[in-house]
Order: sequence, then C-alpha cells, then structure tokens
Amino acid sequence: MISSLTEPSSGSVVANATIVRKVYFPRLIIPLGATGAPLIDYTIGLVVLAIAMVALGVAPTTSALLVPLMLISLMLGVLGVGVLMSAMTVAYRDFRHVLPFLMRVLMFMTPVFYPVTIVPESFRWILSLNPVGGTISALRSAMVGTPIDTAAWLISTAVSAVLLLIGLAYFQGTQRRFADIV
Repeated sequence: MISSLTEPSSGSVVANATIVRKVYFPRLIIPLGATGAPLIDYTIGLVVLAIAMVALGVAPTTSALLVPLMLISLMLGVLGVGVLMSAMTVAYRDFRHVLPFLMRVLMFMTPVFYPVTIVPESFRWILSLNPVGGTISALRSAMVGTPIDTAAWLISTAVSAVLLLIGLAYFQGTQRRFADIV
C-alpha cells in the first residue's frame, strides 16, 4: 500500500521539470500533491469498508475512534518516504530503478497480507521499524476489534516522523539545485 502512495511522488519532481525550471514556487507541493491523489482513493476505500460493515451488521468498536489518528500516522510515513524519494530521484536519476525494489521489500515487511502473529515474537520489533508496519496492524486491529499493539504503533509513528523530518531536510537542502539538475 505504501508503494502505491509513494511511487507517484518519487518521480513527480522530475516529471514536472518544465515547471521547476520556469517559475519559482514551493517545490514541495509537487510530491505532496502526487501523494494526495492516492490518499483520496484510500479514503474512499475506508468509506466503502464502513458501508460494508454497516450493511453486514458489524458494529465498529471503540478503538475505531482512533482511526483518524492512525491515518495521520500513516500519512507521516507515506509523506516521509515520498518526499525523500522525490528529492533522491532528482539528485540521483538511477535511483528510480532501485526504488521499486525498495518499495517491494518495504511491502513485504508490512503486515498487510499476513497477520503479525506469524512472525516470531522475538522478531516482531523489526516490523515496528517499518514506517507504516505498526500503523497498518493498528488499523486492522481497530477495524476488527482486536487489541491494538500500541507500542508497535507508536514506534512506527516515531519512525515515520523522523523519516518525514529527514525527507524534508534533504528536500530543502537539494531543491535549490533542482532547476539545474532536471
């Protein structure tokens, strides 16, 4: 899921090279906008899920009230990866060939298609280091009513926030050269 949100933003600055060269504007808008469109798709999916839950008579749990906070946490991770990858793709053009591989590795480290319980207890902390791993598990738990692993969610949120700060710092440091590079 993170790859579907970050891949559009990773090449967004290069794809909009003519705008970057001609006019000065806040260039950070480009990867943020590219991330926003898949976010709308994800939000529509959540609305469809809520409608399906109502139609099937599945009552949301009290932990479902945390879903907006979990979405903010998820967006921190997605924006962090997206902004960092967009700046790196401009600076290092060959990075766009490595990016799909990195996104696939990150996808398999995210417990979307498998439950966290199949990972041995001693290795579960590694899943929390994934910027969205703990958040996705928390979202799943909130929607189905199982206990939320708050520690994993908070660790993923902290990693996401640090990644966003690193991405923003790198983007701000390299954006002055974008017009010359693209």
